[in-house]
Amino acid sequence: MSDVHVLRIEGLQWVVERACGSEGRLLFPSREAAIAAGTAKAEQARVDLVVHTRDGRVGRRISFGKDGKDPRVRLVNARSSAKTAGSPPPRQ
Repeated sequence: MSDVHVLRIEGLQWVVERACGSEGRLLFPSREAAIAAGTAKAEQARVDLVVHTRDGRVGRRISFGKDGKDPRVRLVNARSSAKTAGSPPPRQ
């Protein structure tokens, strides 16, 4: 199985697609609508939802993995490494 991605394409449209490209693209006029549809698709398939920023970078990753636990959100910052939301700060 492959992850579900939400990303911006030419113009102002947002697209939801599987990483492997086995399914067609779903187009949406807003980022919010695309995220809602992508969330439902990723949750049903029990894969990760990867939400890209307007410039194409990965903005966050939400895991709907096979373990059946609550979704885990990984926020990605272009200047630093990925961080898991809700995790305690690293020890120094």
